[in-house]
Amino acid sequence: MSYRLLVLLLTLIAAGRGLAQTTPEAVRTTLPLRSVTVALNQAELEHRGTVTLPAGRSTVWVEGVAGSLSAESIQVQTSDNAQLLTVSSEAVRPPAGKTPTDSLNLLDARLRRLDAEVKALEEEKNFLLANRTLPTGMQAGWSTELQKGAAFLRTRLPDIQTQTETLGATRQQLTLRRNRLTNGTSGPQRQRVVLLLELPRAATVTLTLRYVNANCQWELQPEIRVPEAARELRINSFANVSNGSGLDWTGVQLRLKNEEVEDDVTKPDLTPWSMNFRRSIGGEGRVDKFVVKGNATGQATAVEPSSVYVVPEPVSLPEGEDYLVRLPEQTLPARPEYIAIPKLSEKVYLMAKVTGWERLFLPDEEFDANVYYAGTYVGETEVDPRAFNDSLEVSLGYDKLITVGRTKTQDFNGKAGLNGQQRIRVTYEINLRNRHAQPVRVRVLDQIPVSQESDLKVKLESSDGAQLDEASGKLTWLLTLGAGASQRVRFTFTVEYPKDKTVDFQRPRAIKSPKFR
Repeated sequence: MSYRLLVLLLTLIAAGRGLAQTTPEAVRTTLPLRSVTVALNQAELEHRGTVTLPAGRSTVWVEGVAGSLSAESIQVQTSDNAQLLTVSSEAVRPPAGKTPTDSLNLLDARLRRLDAEVKALEEEKNFLLANRTLPTGMQAGWSTELQKGAAFLRTRLPDIQTQTETLGATRQQLTLRRNRLTNGTSGPQRQRVVLLLELPRAATVTLTLRYVNANCQWELQPEIRVPEAARELRINSFANVSNGSGLDWTGVQLRLKNEEVEDDVTKPDLTPWSMNFRRSIGGEGRVDKFVVKGNATGQATAVEPSSVYVVPEPVSLPEGEDYLVRLPEQTLPARPEYIAIPKLSEKVYLMAKVTGWERLFLPDEEFDANVYYAGTYVGETEVDPRAFNDSLEVSLGYDKLITVGRTKTQDFNGKAGLNGQQRIRVTYEINLRNRHAQPVRVRVLDQIPVSQESDLKVKLESSDGAQLDEASGKLTWLLTLGAGASQRVRFTFTVEYPKDKTVDFQRPRAIKSPKFR
């Protein structure tokens, strides 16, 4: 070997040793979990702590994080004495070959106890089946006892079957857990966050780590309470928080975010909607069930932010368990109003109309709530805060002291003049009575048909002052009934169509309705 080649080889070896010396081992650390912000479909976990590092570049392994964190959501903040170069995450598998003996012993003891319970149930079942008949010569006079025994068998045998199936399912879960322990896969795959930091000099660095976990949610369980006067609405709510992060929460600051977080926020593109007699490309798309009637006027009101609620006390919640948070009571002024739809129901419903509901801590989507009126449970109502109306209506059940009836006083079907058109003329009469000791305000709803054909004409002849929404055919009366008073309203409409066509009027069977004259 030449002298020049030997020098080159020694130089490369020395450089390799120097490179190895400048790449120290990673620094392992754990950052305490400080706060959790739970949305309706995911949670953001925040860890915060310190780590002491030498001067230069250091690789830091942050362990003790959730196993199913979203790598794309990782955010890291450092104190001013360090510069963050890269952030990544990697899976950490549990060490192989280490079997937790204590856990196996506990599982074996539980399995033996389960087997003993199953065997005892089998023995009881065999005993009952073997004693279904009485010994010969003892049947006389035992009919009562036989009936008792038969009834006992009918109830006890299904119970034994149910308990046996439950114990079998539990045994299957324990056996699976034991197999995982034996094979060295006792828990879910863990992850760690890998940081590359650079420091001008040795120092203690403060790290804040945030990431998203999709296995945590919370669900609102609201109840609406309205006093007897129905002049205010009180919402008492509980939030059921589920911890599926894989980490125990110990004294964390818990926040509830009242929205679903979408991962994809890309603006959609409106492509052409092409149509011919063979097919349509593009489609009708989504159609809301709410309609804005008219134009809103006036000044906009400032809406207080209510999307996040901070639980005042620290929360400790083991992994896999739920936590119930009682939210502060929310109160809004309400205006009572009775609504009658006699075409569909003989009941008159009491509604509480609430304004300013935008500031309430409510889900964005439609939800069900238990309703208590005057301290009594009246049922479950459907609430949709996304309604475009300026007030939110909450049903408080029906009022037995207000009665409504609907009768048909005219039903004509014949020709209309010399043009040969067929004509249907119908008159309905609606009667209401207030048996309260005070006046009430009632909104009465009915309707006339809406034509979808050019040669089918529908005309409202009279309505006793009702407001007509021509698009829907809905009629609305706003009536004030005095104490013990009754009132009657009528409406008449006609339907004309060519004599060579027919109209399905869908006449129902006659029903009796009360009249109050």
